[in-house]
Amino acid sequence: MTVEVRTLDELMLNILSPNDRVAIIKLEAEGWEPEVLMGSERTLKQTHYVAADLGPERQGVSTYLACKELLGKHGFVEVLQRDHRYLFQNFKLIA
Repeated sequence: MTVEVRTLDELMLNILSPNDRVAIIKLEAEGWEPEVLMGSERTLKQTHYVAADLGPERQGVSTYLACKELLGKHGFVEVLQRDHRYLFQNFKLIA
């Protein structure tokens, strides 16, 4: 089956102005979280928090390490963890 996809950055292009901020992104992509983040680099620069469910959904392996690394490149730090749910805060946006 062929499925058309668009990145989060493409979707947000006509919604966010450069000075707008996103309070939180809830990331639940059934194992495709790193790919979602790779297509969200522009949006992440304007986002305060990312809440992510990073369970073992990729053939039994968690996407936590890949997501933590990708988010870290944008100034996000893990601030809370419960089971396989994580909250990351963008410290580049702290006023």
